[in-house]
Amino acid sequence: MRFSLMITFGAMLMMVTACQGMDEGLDNNDNGMNNMDTQQTRYNDGNNRGNELFENNDGRTNRIDMIDVNEDRTQEDNDRNTIRNGENNYEVADRAAEKVANEINEVDDAYVLAGDNNAYVAVSLKGDNTDGEVDDRIKKQVADVVKSANDDIDNVYVSANPKFFDMMDNYAGDVRNGDPVEGFFEEFNDMIQRIFPNLER
Repeated sequence: MRFSLMITFGAMLMMVTACQGMDEGLDNNDNGMNNMDTQQTRYNDGNNRGNELFENNDGRTNRIDMIDVNEDRTQEDNDRNTIRNGENNYEVADRAAEKVANEINEVDDAYVLAGDNNAYVAVSLKGDNTDGEVDDRIKKQVADVVKSANDDIDNVYVSANPKFFDMMDNYAGDVRNGDPVEGFFEEFNDMIQRIFPNLER
């Protein structure tokens, strides 16, 4: 009996010792189950991206190619009349339009949209000229005035087409009011190809 009691006691002692080793092994292994020195492995640093104050704070380069919202808003306020859409880079040239309307007697009103080296001018002529035709003399005068207002302009396209004039009028108003102008460039490009078939781009 004494022998069986010793065997039972020895077996219990081995089990307790074995369990203790197993418990300590779990605390120190690399699987992180009971590891108290855990570190966060996933995080959202999206708000820090592109922010120089937080750059390299996490050991990674936080630069990405995106528009700086504040800079974009400032640019929009400073250059509200400029619209960029893919290959299109047009500016409502109010100063040139005012000069055309003020300096050319036959012109009642004008809108000028200036691109890289081209300017498109929609004019409303005084009198009963409603056929959309502008004679070469007036076209040359308009071109000279527009080029004097913007040295970068090489080609000036002038039309008194009422639909073209209305489209330019609406566009200029939308830009001034900060209204969306989506779809304008497709319509504008279609219109100028019809009105100016010999267009140089």
